[in-house]
Amino acid sequence: MALEAWRSHEKSEGYVSVLMEMPYATPERTITHLKERRPWYGKIQLPIRSDTGRDEGVKHLECHDLDCLLAVIRMLIAGRFIPENKYRRSAIMTCAFHRFGQDEPADYKAREMLISKLFPDYLDNLDILQAKLTFGNLMKHPGIDKVIFGDPSFGLKNNLLLSFNKGLEQSASYRFHPSSFEDMTNESEVKWDGIETLGKTVADQSADIDRVAENEAADGTKIFRRYCNVPQFIRVLFTPTEGHPRCFDDVREFQLVAPVLQPDGAGMLEEAMSDWSYRLAAVVRINPEDPVGDQTEVRVYNAYGRMIRPHRAGIIKADSKWKLGDPKFSFMLFYSRWDPVPPEMLYHVPAHLDPPAEYRSPSPDYIFDNPMLPVWDPKSPSRDEEDEARSDTRTSDSPLDLGLPSNVNATRRNSRARVEDSPSDLGLPSNVNTTRHNNRTTVEDSSSDLGLPSNVSGKRDSQGYREPTRRG
Repeated sequence: MALEAWRSHEKSEGYVSVLMEMPYATPERTITHLKERRPWYGKIQLPIRSDTGRDEGVKHLECHDLDCLLAVIRMLIAGRFIPENKYRRSAIMTCAFHRFGQDEPADYKAREMLISKLFPDYLDNLDILQAKLTFGNLMKHPGIDKVIFGDPSFGLKNNLLLSFNKGLEQSASYRFHPSSFEDMTNESEVKWDGIETLGKTVADQSADIDRVAENEAADGTKIFRRYCNVPQFIRVLFTPTEGHPRCFDDVREFQLVAPVLQPDGAGMLEEAMSDWSYRLAAVVRINPEDPVGDQTEVRVYNAYGRMIRPHRAGIIKADSKWKLGDPKFSFMLFYSRWDPVPPEMLYHVPAHLDPPAEYRSPSPDYIFDNPMLPVWDPKSPSRDEEDEARSDTRTSDSPLDLGLPSNVNATRRNSRARVEDSPSDLGLPSNVNTTRHNNRTTVEDSSSDLGLPSNVSGKRDSQGYREPTRRG
């Protein structure tokens, strides 16, 4: 039973699911939370720590690699990753949905519970356990390999192997031999050395079709083909090669052009070529020479190649400002298929506010990444005196920092933004005063504009509602 402990959905003390905490939140707020919140400090304490955290004989164990894996999985969830039903309540998914970054003891306990389910036989031998917690070993664990990378959304090759006899009518000799995606996880990981372009390398490894051998085969020979699956996610192990430098711009996006099978409209299948765009979602930097001593680091990105800064960066391992493509390291790249959406479904973010950025140094005052999304932080943990003093300081922001036109004045206190617009910006008469708080605009009209007596003022919110208020 110990080998299957990772299937358990047992929850730790203090566990709070993101979905439980934010039952009425918009998808955008939940996605922002998953992308930005990280576990505390990159350590665990064994045996399981008490509420005080001062047990005798407690040992600290570094687990930055586990934190990186959790950050990647949360990014995948934000990108619509949904595991199969039998794995939705597994230990790794339960932990990934924890509300990280708001309750330090609860964060510790959530990870400790996960480790106790993944490696129940090594909890008493911390040296072995430490070696097990490297990013590479974690990815090979069945509790992650099957749940995450064995999912059809990561299946680079189709799980149906097609066979037919050369020289015969193909439709009469078609046979499909099904396989399990869980048994094909190794084939779904692209290996790239940077010599060829990334798109060509992925295309070459996404299907098993040997046209040369097929042409040379005699009639009646059994032909086997496995087509590309065009998955939702693709992972690439990038091992840079000396003499073939690659940089961030080389990996931000690629086009997958590979042979696929698709319905022909007459109940049959026909071969076609895929043409899908994949965009970088996360990068994990790995030191293959010292995976235990130099633990991994992770960066996550939005769809436009801009690094997403983690919430309260002081509670996680500091980024060493590494460069993607450095031959001293290897890199695990995670891509998400870019499904175009109608422009009206997108938040409009000016281009100068969302340019690609491989690395962004977190600001001490950093609160949230996307200036166009409302802040969600209803139960922020207590801050130290320095943070508290800084948060109570009223600061004036540049309009461009908030994504506003240059003729708009803005002030912000704590996590709430107050924007003062000129009436002309909102298309209102010059005798109308306006203020906007967060996403809600309040318009103060003169009493004459509303047709009210001179001793009555009126306010109108962004939905057009007017509320007269009598003075005196």
